[in-house]
Amino acid sequence: MKLTHCLIVEDHEPLRLLLSNWLEAIFPAVQFLNASSGEAALEIVKRYQPQVIVMDVGLPGMNGIETTRKIKQDFPNTFVIIHTIHDEQPFHMDALHAGADAFVIKNRTTTDLVPILMQAITTPHQ
Repeated sequence: MKLTHCLIVEDHEPLRLLLSNWLEAIFPAVQFLNASSGEAALEIVKRYQPQVIVMDVGLPGMNGIETTRKIKQDFPNTFVIIHTIHDEQPFHMDALHAGADAFVIKNRTTTDLVPILMQAITTPHQ
């Protein structure tokens, strides 16, 4: 898959901007889109159909698990990476049941996120 659009869904603006800037430097050919809520993410997904989404769980309004579930219903080939501070088993299970493709704990962002993005780019999606 050629990655052209990646959506970062994070309600904490400084972290959202930091992630976007960091990933843009690593993947300069990719357009990074940003959303601060699940509802905003759904609108962006409908408009741009990003191939990859980095999704926070703790969002205002619709949380990241429910947002992932809705996205995967309409766009099942979208690669969703849950990005959260929660490392407890129930969060992993909820993400898996919602259709998430990967799970990154925020304190492991610098070591885990880029390899997972590389996996998303190189994994064929139907």
